[in-house]
Amino acid sequence: YMKIFLIGPPCSGKSSIAEYISKKYNIQYFRFKVLVNNYITENNKYSKFLIKNNYENKPYSPEMSFDVLKTYFHSENDYILDNYPKNIDELKYLKKEYIDKEKVFVILVETKKNILLKRLNIRLYCKECNLTFNSNNINLNQCPICQTRLSRRIDDTEEIFMIRYKQYLRNKNNLIREFNEFSNIIKIENNTNSHDILFQEIDSKIKF
Repeated sequence: YMKIFLIGPPCSGKSSIAEYISKKYNIQYFRFKVLVNNYITENNKYSKFLIKNNYENKPYSPEMSFDVLKTYFHSENDYILDNYPKNIDELKYLKKEYIDKEKVFVILVETKKNILLKRLNIRLYCKECNLTFNSNNINLNQCPICQTRLSRRIDDTEEIFMIRYKQYLRNKNNLIREFNEFSNIIKIENNTNSHDILFQEIDSKIKF
């Protein structure tokens, strides 16, 4: 069973890449942040401040993140997972409980910092779909899925971006080193705002 993990800094295009691969290869796509929000809503076990922690890229407690995995994941399913694991402890738990090491792919998305900051400034959010969009790629600031008016996410500030970015850099090498022991790592350079160019890059490097 195929497991695909995306690693990359905020605003690097992980969601766009995951959605494209999900549709092309008919693989279920999970956004960990959405799973957490669903879990909190459905179970009421954890307080709402944990969503604030997610905005600021503070790690969830191991108990909570593992509860989310137990609720939504099954080791026999194919899936793409975006924005998880974020640190080595989360990866070791995944490896122990959910990963078939023979069919693991890691997509490492790399983007220049100045481009990440530019994307941050044009990013808009749909509260209904829980999705983000590049304002250059949509019309009239409306969600292309549900037509809800888009707005800025409360966490889309340069201060919070830098918290996320620095945390990503601290964890990146350890995650890659651990993944390297049992997975195929595919590097994608995403320094463009063109989805066509990005998807061409994906198609040239990814052959499942």
